[in-house]
Amino acid sequence: MHCSRRVRRGLLSRICSCAFLALPPSLLFVCSATGQDVGKQEYEYFGNGSVVAVMVHDAAGGPFSSPAIVKLFYGITPSGQRETTRGVVEFVVTRFGEFTVVVSARGYAETQKNVTVDVAGRTQVDIYLRETQTAAGRTDVPGRPLLAPKAKEALDKGLRALKENNLGESGKY
Repeated sequence: MHCSRRVRRGLLSRICSCAFLALPPSLLFVCSATGQDVGKQEYEYFGNGSVVAVMVHDAAGGPFSSPAIVKLFYGITPSGQRETTRGVVEFVVTRFGEFTVVVSARGYAETQKNVTVDVAGRTQVDIYLRETQTAAGRTDVPGRPLLAPKAKEALDKGLRALKENNLGESGKY
């Protein structure tokens, strides 16, 4: 009986010493696991790529707030396409070299710019869009509806009748 106590005590001391030695590495694992970034998987490049950030500006230099399509090409191979209404788009690329960024928006001339990605990290591209000129010499505002002349005339007459509080007359148009 005296011998079995000694065996139990020895076994207990070995278990405690192993647990004590295993505690610091497990604490390091818990600290590093809680500090991980939980961003989207598509934006993770795991150290072997680069982020191409495309900033789309209007002619005045402000952020472009209308819908625009941004395409990225590696040579002639499409590498991605995104739509933006805030003027900012990011692409994650896993290879380095010459890329072409093409931006198109309604009422604006399609614009393209070549960029060289040669370092891991972040590469920023600024694109400035210019409005297209119509045959009449005025610019079209993107998103603004265009009416045929007869429809515009009917709309104007209906609005005029509503301003004059003539509901019967406005119902015709």
